[in-house]
Amino acid sequence: MFAGTKHVEEAVELFAFHIDPRHVDLYARGLWMPQERRYYEDQAAIDSWTRNDSHPPEFRTAVVDYARDHGVPAFGNRIRDMTVIGSDVLTPALQEIESGKRPAAAILKEAAPKITAMLRGRHHNQGL
Repeated sequence: MFAGTKHVEEAVELFAFHIDPRHVDLYARGLWMPQERRYYEDQAAIDSWTRNDSHPPEFRTAVVDYARDHGVPAFGNRIRDMTVIGSDVLTPALQEIESGKRPAAAILKEAAPKITAMLRGRHHNQGL
């Protein structure tokens, strides 16, 4: 979804459909994990995407329970404008570090004020 879309309601509806294990078989096939808390807390919801040949019995303990009890949101999902920060400053800095041509400390010293200037707060959404 893009902020400037002309079809906000349709975009939200598509997104909601896309993250719903009832409609998308990639969850039951073991390729994706649900985004909603209920798919980690409610037994019927957990069974709806894990009780199949793609998920062995120990998947509940090893993955579902672990994600529910110990998972934290990725920081990039909470930082406003993270896509721009990443593409314009962070990724190029990390790529330069990987090249080994200059010390990481020097690269990060240059990147830090640029990133700081781009920070606009964080999203306050609740998730797993």
